[in-house]
Amino acid sequence: MTATSSVPVELDASRGESWLHGSPVLMLSRAEMARLQGAVAGGPGEAAWQAAARQAAREWCREEARATGADGVTVLTRYLDSLAHRGWGRFELLYCRPEDCGAGVRVYNSPFAAIPGARPPACRTFLAWLEGAMGWACPDPDYAPVAEERCCAAGGAEACEFVIRPSVASDDD
Repeated sequence: MTATSSVPVELDASRGESWLHGSPVLMLSRAEMARLQGAVAGGPGEAAWQAAARQAAREWCREEARATGADGVTVLTRYLDSLAHRGWGRFELLYCRPEDCGAGVRVYNSPFAAIPGARPPACRTFLAWLEGAMGWACPDPDYAPVAEERCCAAGGAEACEFVIRPSVASDDD
C-alpha cells in the first residue's frame, strides 16, 4: 500500500469551476480521458490534439522557468512531477540531455494503457507532451525533438518507456 495525501479541490459553485493548486481544473476520470484520447488517435483530429499538447507542455515549461529561474533538466523534472500530481501516472526521468534534445522517460500506471482493449503504442498523448517539454529545454533551434514509445504497459510491459531524440528541424542550410 502506498501513502496517500489529500489535496483539497476547491469548488466555486457560483461559477461551476473546480480549482486545484490555484488553477481551474476539469474533474474527469482517467478512464474517460483515455477514451477521449483513444477516439482521436489515428483520426483526422490527432494532429491538432498533438499540436495542442506540445504547445501546452512548452508553455508550462516556459512559465516554470520564468517563475523559478530553474535550468532545463530541473524544469523538465518538475513538469513530469506536475503530470504525476494530476493523475497521469508516475514518471521516471531516466536521462536528460537538453543540449541534444535527448531524454528517456518511463511512465508507470498510464491511464491510456489501462483501458480495456488498449494496444501498444497506447500512450500517444505522452509523445506530444515529451516533445513539447524537450522542445522548450533544447537550446538548438535546428533540433526538433521526436518522441517514440519503445514499450507500453498495454502490451504487458511493467511501464511505458519513451525515448526522445533530436531530428533536424530544417534542411534549409
